[in-house]
Amino acid sequence: MSSTIERVVRQRPPGMNEQTGKRARGPAGKVAAGQELEHLRELLLGQDYQALLELKRQLGNPERFSRQLAGVISEALSLRIARDSSVSSVLAPTIERALSESVARDPGHLADALYPVMGPAIRKSINEVLSQTLQTFNQLLEESLSVRSLLWRFDAWRTGRSYSEVVLMKTLVYQVEQVFLIHRETGLLLQHVVSEQAITKDPDMVSGMLTAIQDFVNDSFEVRNGDSLSTLKLGDLTVHVEQGPHAVLAAVVRGNPPASFPALLRDTQEDLHRQMSHSLQTFTGDSEPFLRIRPLLERCLILQTQREKEGRRTPWLLYLLLAGVMAGLGWWGYQAYQERRQWQAAIEHLGAEPGIVVTGVQQRDGVYRIEGLRDPLARAPAQVLQESLASPPPADYVFSTYVSLDEPLVRARLLRALEPPPGVTLDYADGRLQVTGRAPLPWAERFRQSWPLVGGIQAVDESGLTVFDAGAERALAQQAALERQFETLQRELGAEAVWFEVGETGLPPGEPGLEQARVLAGKLRELVRMANRLDHQLVVYLSGNTDESGTLAFNQTVARKRVTVVKTALIELGLPEFLFQPDNGDQSRRQERSVRARVVVF
Repeated sequence: MSSTIERVVRQRPPGMNEQTGKRARGPAGKVAAGQELEHLRELLLGQDYQALLELKRQLGNPERFSRQLAGVISEALSLRIARDSSVSSVLAPTIERALSESVARDPGHLADALYPVMGPAIRKSINEVLSQTLQTFNQLLEESLSVRSLLWRFDAWRTGRSYSEVVLMKTLVYQVEQVFLIHRETGLLLQHVVSEQAITKDPDMVSGMLTAIQDFVNDSFEVRNGDSLSTLKLGDLTVHVEQGPHAVLAAVVRGNPPASFPALLRDTQEDLHRQMSHSLQTFTGDSEPFLRIRPLLERCLILQTQREKEGRRTPWLLYLLLAGVMAGLGWWGYQAYQERRQWQAAIEHLGAEPGIVVTGVQQRDGVYRIEGLRDPLARAPAQVLQESLASPPPADYVFSTYVSLDEPLVRARLLRALEPPPGVTLDYADGRLQVTGRAPLPWAERFRQSWPLVGGIQAVDESGLTVFDAGAERALAQQAALERQFETLQRELGAEAVWFEVGETGLPPGEPGLEQARVLAGKLRELVRMANRLDHQLVVYLSGNTDESGTLAFNQTVARKRVTVVKTALIELGLPEFLFQPDNGDQSRRQERSVRARVVVF
């Protein structure tokens, strides 16, 4: 009835009031008609009307509707997922888009979230790839260096196949190439796995052919109830069939598998029925639920080569090659170690050399670059290394100049700067310089001015040094020698005399007396010269001598005349007059006819 009333209300003419059916005439009429219609609804619907209004308000309010829906959404999704895969199909684009936006916005969060899972998976994958690569490399290396490998390469060239295919064909004992899981009742393919080395065709067609062959055998031959086709052989291919209550497991094998292979198929069949029993019984044509049992099928894809069957032979050739490589690496490492040790010892020896400081050693392209400091008096670094290494490698020496305080260099610098004279010894130790010996005054003065300029000297000991003035000593020596010559000349002058004949008082020219006067004058002049050099004053006394042949008065007169004659002769020979003084005595005590000179020095 309520539906009829509602239908009548909806079919009212345009402009008619909902409650009265009359055209509205102003605001008051509209309100009254609305109240009457509301009252009519309450009478007709009762409590259901309020529930309907509440439901309408929930549907019209998105927030309230979301809260109401949140309580049952997980149960609804669970029921829908159990029924079909529509939830996955609907959510997949949304999840993919969300992941793409998350990676584009900040890939770090997703990487951190996946790290506990992806890290072990990546490491496992890398380890498996490396293991397979090493195994393949080892096998190819062993085979590539044999006569058989050359024959295989010839077969590959003759048949147009790749070398790897020929190797696999020649060394293969057996290989499970394909595994089919077929629904027994419908004959439809549930799952199919294939080996990487196998060549496969349409798996649905193959499964249909196997089902048709099974039906052909059952229809054409009399078989007991429950018997079924177990193997099908064609050339080197064998199809092993394992029947189950709801599914058939078929494995395509190339070669002769071991006796344990049927047991592997049975175990796999049992595991499949145990895990997928419900799905097999309720199968309606959708094979997607059977994706999760692919690992069970893949474990049947086994392979064995001749080498695995015969046992792993010792790869002597590989071992010899590796031994050669290891020996070469060992020899190279030993040589590098020895060279490093020699250079380390050489650098230590270089660093211990006085006046050399090593600050850095670098090696580039087999050339060493040695940097440091070097005193100008130190030996060249190349010379030091030449002594420590028989044949040092090429090296570039980059040394800056500095002044070293090592004792040998300070001592060498002292000897070079001071140049000690013979008889002077310089001893340097612990910053103290000791000077011993006898040194001339000029060197001593230069030493006192120069030693503070030599670095490393903290104190000087001159207690053992004797300083002398060479010029003064030389002058004294010359003075003494001149004194000795002066005294010798004095003695020689005392022995000289001018001789006269009896009664003679003159010196005629050409006579011996005049020559004697000249000799006396020459020695007097030399004596005067020496006296001037010695800063002496001279007085020459001439004394006349006579014999006893005459009277005393006569002899005195003769003696005075003879003195006067000799004095006049000496003055004429260039001697000054003031030099001569008459003798105090009138006559000498000598009993001779002569005139002698006596020199008084003061």
